[in-house]
Amino acid sequence: KTKINDVDEITGPGSPVNSVSYFDALNRYSVGPPYLATARDMHSISVKWSEFVPGVHKQYPYLLAEMFAFCLAAAHLELPHQVVDSLMVSNPIAGGGEGWQLIHKIDKKDICSVAQSPDHEKYAVPSVIHFCQRYNVGPWFFAKRRIPKDIFSCDSPLLREPELDIAVKYDYKITPEGAKVQSQSSVVSASSFAICVLIQAVNDAAHYYKQTKCDGGGNQDKTIVFVKTDLFDDEWNKNVRK
Repeated sequence: KTKINDVDEITGPGSPVNSVSYFDALNRYSVGPPYLATARDMHSISVKWSEFVPGVHKQYPYLLAEMFAFCLAAAHLELPHQVVDSLMVSNPIAGGGEGWQLIHKIDKKDICSVAQSPDHEKYAVPSVIHFCQRYNVGPWFFAKRRIPKDIFSCDSPLLREPELDIAVKYDYKITPEGAKVQSQSSVVSASSFAICVLIQAVNDAAHYYKQTKCDGGGNQDKTIVFVKTDLFDDEWNKNVRK
């Protein structure tokens, strides 16, 4: 719950925000990207959004203040949203509000191949992955802050890519610190999908950079992992050789 003590200080007195029901606040205005709107509506929201941000931050000087300002702007303008839960995934352990149900319909042995090359005739998948989480399956780990800052360079290797049956092979995770932790089946599926999407996305972007900017195509070795190399190799070898 966001601690906004004085809405009128942000919106001005008499704002329609004050008459929004609890149900509508949760189901029509508690939203985040991706957004779809007409240019006219989005422009109107953006004007109020930028106007409200300083006031929200004054009362709530924390992460997501700018998103709460968006919600207030939409409510102030009486522009309720139709929420589509299937457009985006982010948190593998989210209780709802994300499109993971689509991923859980994919046969586990196909999750990585679908993630890397979606076939919408066979499996529908979300349109957006918001990678603000840590994703961990077996020895495979992905976190945005672990990506080397020189990944887009001629000398840097690429990320090592997971085996296609990652979601079948592991029912646990090896943390970057080396701890082995059992994982729920649904979390393995979701995390495997995210890992396969994101590693390929980073590699595709880095490969394009190297092909267009580097003599000879640059370093194409796929060797970077985000778990200690000795832990990764030990665990990977145990499972790959089964």
